Amino acid sequence: MCGACGGIGQAEPMSERMNKRIAPVLAIVLTWSLLVIVGVAAWFNSQHFSELLAFSSVLLGSVSGYYFSKERKGV
Repeated sequence: MCGACGGIGQAEPMSERMNKRIAPVLAIVLTWSLLVIVGVAAWFNSQHFSELLAFSSVLLGSVSGYYFSKERKGV
């Protein structure tokens, strides 16, 4: 029996697979939640809409900049 996978034939352990999935899932959740928050603030004419829009645009810009400017190795 393989000591790394426990005999089930998987080359990478569960923790490595989870580490590969957490960053994209977190980016998707963050993006959609910020878009919903900005949409709700715009719908209800919030007095803090400009501050909320500035904060969320910085976060969304950094998330999209990370994923679209990253060099793809081996793809």
